[in-house]
Amino acid sequence: MRFNRQHRYNVPYGHKDDRFSNAYITKIVDQFEHVQGKIAKSDWKFAAMRYEDAIAAAPNGSFIYCDPPYIGLTSTYYDSWDEEKETRLHDSLMESGHKFLVSSWGSSDYRSNGLIESLWADCHVSSANHVYIVNGKHRPVLEVLLTNYTVE
Repeated sequence: MRFNRQHRYNVPYGHKDDRFSNAYITKIVDQFEHVQGKIAKSDWKFAAMRYEDAIAAAPNGSFIYCDPPYIGLTSTYYDSWDEEKETRLHDSLMESGHKFLVSSWGSSDYRSNGLIESLWADCHVSSANHVYIVNGKHRPVLEVLLTNYTVE
């Protein structure tokens, strides 16, 4: 999800109509229907709410996935997420007793996320390289997944 400088929802369409060919749209729809079928056969619950409320409402045995804003990056929509909020998220998850996975970032060409080694040091870290394309520029970032369990 992206926001502009006025903190309004913003997802650019792009300017190349051929990106959305009929074959590509059909592929996306097929994948969506496959996932929709998997969800319909499960007892999973998806919720968009404040993380404090979601963690508090989660029944025993829940798995919680959080994708907070990436603290320390330069985009304006990350401004409202700071170290205090990241710490509250960490502490809430650790105290919950639930298995969890948090997506974040580890490093870029210009900086590193020191909270991965300090605040999240009690978690397992899995990582993968990813390239964001912003305004036509390729920006490599080390993406990380933080869990309170071992990932096989």
